[in-house]
Amino acid sequence: MNRKTWIPIALGAVLAVSLAACGEEGGQPASAAGTPPAESTASTVEAVSGFTQYATMEEAAAVMGFAMTVPDAVDGYSYQEIQANPENGIFEVVFYTEYNTEEAEGRGQELRFRKGIGTEDISGNYNSFAEINSVDVDGVSVEMRGAEGNVYLAVWTDGEYAYSIDSTAGMTQEAMSDQIRTVMAQGTPAVSDMVSSGI
Repeated sequence: MNRKTWIPIALGAVLAVSLAACGEEGGQPASAAGTPPAESTASTVEAVSGFTQYATMEEAAAVMGFAMTVPDAVDGYSYQEIQANPENGIFEVVFYTEYNTEEAEGRGQELRFRKGIGTEDISGNYNSFAEINSVDVDGVSVEMRGAEGNVYLAVWTDGEYAYSIDSTAGMTQEAMSDQIRTVMAQGTPAVSDMVSSGI
């Protein structure tokens, strides 16, 4: 091969590699369109990871080093999950209207009770709410967030622990206040030792 023949071939190879690189940077397969980059979903993963399920409140309390009081049952909600995350100091109980172990979307409405070490908001709910009100519940200042008269989130602290109640269905201020009073009640945790069937 003479020098004149070799130069065009080399230039052609360089051009092909350059075009391939541009294709990788500027375009993506149809199946990947609209998929957020990995880093944008990190906060979501962190919000739900680290929790371990327990069969009883006593087991979870032993791991966390503190107890939590929640209702024995909530009208319209048939299933419970008792969870704890010692790493971030959060103890939670979630009530579901229905429960599909295969799909999170199949769990219906959720009512989530949380208690955690410290005084910061531990709800994990960072949505914007049209209505934010400070409500006195038996001498404790509770921030209730919601819209159109419905409360979807309540957060408060007793100076040592932070608390939150998160309702996907929403409820009246009076109903939320009743749930808060249950959490504030002293004594042993009120949730049944046996988790409802289906969990």
